Amino acid sequence: MATHYTHTEDYIKTLYLKLDIKKPQELKFQSIAEQLGIHVFYWPDASQALFTGSKAFILLNEKLTPQQQWEEFCHELSHVLFHVGNQSKIPTRFIEYQEAKANIFMYHAAIPTFMLDQLHIYHLD
Repeated sequence: MATHYTHTEDYIKTLYLKLDIKKPQELKFQSIAEQLGIHVFYWPDASQALFTGSKAFILLNEKLTPQQQWEEFCHELSHVLFHVGNQSKIPTRFIEYQEAKANIFMYHAAIPTFMLDQLHIYHLD
């Protein structure tokens, strides 16, 4: 049976395979960031993505668990890959849209569908 992915799922699969990430144990945000040229730092405030010129930074809250930091990284990665500008200068409704899209991306990037499909945890006949 053929699997049909959403655009987001296709994008993540293509991205991860390009980075030679094929198995769940290879999902490490430090490696992903390094390969994409994103600088990751820990700090005590809320996680966020920042841009300085052509450089991208993801600041992760140091108080979060490793699992929470992984989720936050995936959310902020979406901002790095797809969003530009300063959210303080755009309309509230557009910020809400960006955040919703980043959350959808985070869910799929944190637990990629193509990796779930490899588990064969369900039987579709």
